[in-house]
Amino acid sequence: MLRAQFTYTASRRPGPFDTGAGWKVSAISKVGPVSDDVIRAAARNVGGFVPPPLPELASKADVDALPHCLRLDVLDGPEPLACLSSIVAAGPDYSGRPNTFAHGLVVSGDGLADGRDRPLRPADLWDAALWQRPLGAQAAEETLLDEHLRDLTRGPLDDAALEAFTRAHPDQRELVLAAVERFLGGAGPLVVVGDGSFSSVATWLHLAGRLLLPTSAWRLPFSTYERLRDPRTATGWRFAVVGVPAADAAAAAALPGSRFTVLRDDEKPVRAGLGRWTLHDGAPLTAGPWARLAESVISAEFLPVVTDQVEALAAAVGNSTADRPMWALGAAVLLDDDLAEFFGSDAAEVAAAHWPARVDAEEVLERVLECVERHAAPGSDAAARIRERLTSDPDSPLAQRALLRPVLAALETPADFERLQHALPQRAIEVAPALRTDLGDAVAEALDQVPQAEDPVGALLAVAPVVDSVASSLELRLRMVELARELVVPRLVDPTTDPIHRGWAPVPSWLWNSLMPALAAMPGLQHGMELPGRNLSAATHEWLGSLSVPVGELTVDALQSTGPIEWERAAYRLFIRRAEDVTPLERAAAYLGMVTSNAFTEGIPIERWAGYAADEVYPRGTLDVVTAVVLMEALPPGIPFASAFGAVLQRTPPSATSQAAVAQFQQREEEVPAAVQKLLERHMRGSQSDDVLITAYKQLLPMLIPVTDRHPKSAWVPVAEAMLRIDVRQLRAIKGLPDYTWRPSMPWDEGWAKLREDQTDPGARSLLAAHLLCRGARAVHWPEEDRASRWLTGEGDRRGRRWAETIAEVLFTSGDPEADLVTTVERLVAETPRKQGAGSTAGSEAYRREDSWREDAVAWARRIVAEHPRRPSPFPRTQR
Repeated sequence: MLRAQFTYTASRRPGPFDTGAGWKVSAISKVGPVSDDVIRAAARNVGGFVPPPLPELASKADVDALPHCLRLDVLDGPEPLACLSSIVAAGPDYSGRPNTFAHGLVVSGDGLADGRDRPLRPADLWDAALWQRPLGAQAAEETLLDEHLRDLTRGPLDDAALEAFTRAHPDQRELVLAAVERFLGGAGPLVVVGDGSFSSVATWLHLAGRLLLPTSAWRLPFSTYERLRDPRTATGWRFAVVGVPAADAAAAAALPGSRFTVLRDDEKPVRAGLGRWTLHDGAPLTAGPWARLAESVISAEFLPVVTDQVEALAAAVGNSTADRPMWALGAAVLLDDDLAEFFGSDAAEVAAAHWPARVDAEEVLERVLECVERHAAPGSDAAARIRERLTSDPDSPLAQRALLRPVLAALETPADFERLQHALPQRAIEVAPALRTDLGDAVAEALDQVPQAEDPVGALLAVAPVVDSVASSLELRLRMVELARELVVPRLVDPTTDPIHRGWAPVPSWLWNSLMPALAAMPGLQHGMELPGRNLSAATHEWLGSLSVPVGELTVDALQSTGPIEWERAAYRLFIRRAEDVTPLERAAAYLGMVTSNAFTEGIPIERWAGYAADEVYPRGTLDVVTAVVLMEALPPGIPFASAFGAVLQRTPPSATSQAAVAQFQQREEEVPAAVQKLLERHMRGSQSDDVLITAYKQLLPMLIPVTDRHPKSAWVPVAEAMLRIDVRQLRAIKGLPDYTWRPSMPWDEGWAKLREDQTDPGARSLLAAHLLCRGARAVHWPEEDRASRWLTGEGDRRGRRWAETIAEVLFTSGDPEADLVTTVERLVAETPRKQGAGSTAGSEAYRREDSWREDAVAWARRIVAEHPRRPSPFPRTQR
């Protein structure tokens, strides 16, 4: 089938792909589906044509008499396409340089047909009237394609022309057939050398093509005219037959005969015996069974009969045997009684040697096998070899019929459908076209019986895998989706449905995806008539497995891509099944289901929906500011988020992250409660204020309650980080935390790393440096007063230094360059309450301890300042 036409030449005019002057595709006419990349690939093949020199003052007749090129290229790609191009000299181009003009046809794998629906082979279009052959720059640029080109007419090559040509080229035909057979077996091309070789190549291809199925002929690349100035050029040829002018005879003679069959157009080949020749470099060439059978048929003047039989075979097998081109000659001879009487034994050997396992015509197969058994030579195993070939390929039509026979039987009545899950192949198969038709008809009849089955849903789901795996026509899929919407969807939202107890087969993913819009529109899911996770029965949830369970990282895009079904599935896993592997994306989807559920929000003011839903889905204050921003972005715009966001800000220390989150929130909601507004203002000031410090028991509690001693060490890192931010002046107030929260060893090192990463504000770092310096000095004298005392008083990075000095030094050197560490420490030691009983008696031990740690803290601060002259901080200052 013709897919497209194009022309290629040197032109100043803009083309479909290029606007500048030069060589280009100058025009395109598409008939069927074909991409621009295919046109570009086809055009690249014709761009290397070297035009023969033109005589001075050349006429149109002079140009037509020059060697010209008919070229067939098989195009790489998922679909079998070929490009047949006519390439001619076109005189000088717009710049006066020699120009060529190429007219190409992009053809599908089934080839072309003439106006009488007879198949055309590529060589049939040699010198055909359809080819454009302009002369001169203007004509080449102005040539238009015939966009209505459909009925193609053959060129001048026919039986009479072939007979005359054979007489003019004695003893060459047998060698040509042997060379074609050798190429089909994996060797190199036949190279015809001579000034008339371009015409000879076309004629030889016309002959060889009539012995092949048309689809095979369109997979046999050739070129009637190629220059060969360097023998190395030929190593890149993919041609079966190629013509070379006499001027390149020396280069052709240098080609190795083991790969290339070089034939001088005007000379007889050198025979070495019957069906044997000595090639140009002494290499031998021997005709194989296919070439010998072909020569016998042609010599006996049976070529027209064989051609008719080959074309009848083509109508029966289509494109299924394109990868095994030589079998058709043997089969064609066997299927004609008169020919089989004379050449049957040779034809049986050819058919057996080249039989295509995937031939998709059962009637042809049976007839040929019968003929092989009847005409094969005594003692021949030709029939056995064909049968072995058919069964050796698991994807052959014969093997597929055996594999799918139980499926066809199980599709007969609804009572048989339950056997389908055991009858289906365990591997994916590409069903042969003829079998696909039978299977499609059986599935269509089965679907017609589904509504009358005792359990229509079970019957439909039993048939679904057949459509999914082997009978995938669009019509069948649409019919199945229509039935599933009618039968399956209402049962899914029925609270009494128990698919597992009924033995329903799983829903194929393609069918489930088609049902999701209809299921999501059901009132129970669309409006949340039941609490999330309860709009489908527990049995239905379990039966669905992983279908529509949200998967992936928690992002705004991922959450926005979910809908009522994903919300329901996630809520079931979170609230009903209480799965331990619920992901952040699933939890967020359950939140959207909760906040939009009528059953949950009934009687609650809309301003509180987001906060109440967050308390259910993220209990004990586990919703962090980053996750809150994602929820806010995915939340329907009509639902206020202030109640949930305010609760998150209440327990979150100000930081650059919380500051950015507040900015996003303010773009979404302008009017918020006063209490939430104060929190927004606090975080917009950033952590340069004292808000970075933990000053009250209630600030730590939301972090501590969700964590237990069963949690891994990593779960305690945020707690450790928060404990390092405790205000030294409030240590005694914080001391009353429950003992059970301190059972694991606190990961202070990891908490310190998190603090360094999170607290990037210079003012906050300077403030924390002063407090940790004071806490370290105090811990030396009162270790039982600070949970972090052992870590703070451990050895630092230099001998004689405490770890508290080391981390204070790190924070100070990267903090606010204007901050006065010594003054801040002096203020803190003065404001920190003295231990009860340590301030009344000046000479007591407690009194001396209180004085000592204060003196140590100030001394440590002075030493750090002395060692580090003021220098700019690597962190930007936060604007108040």
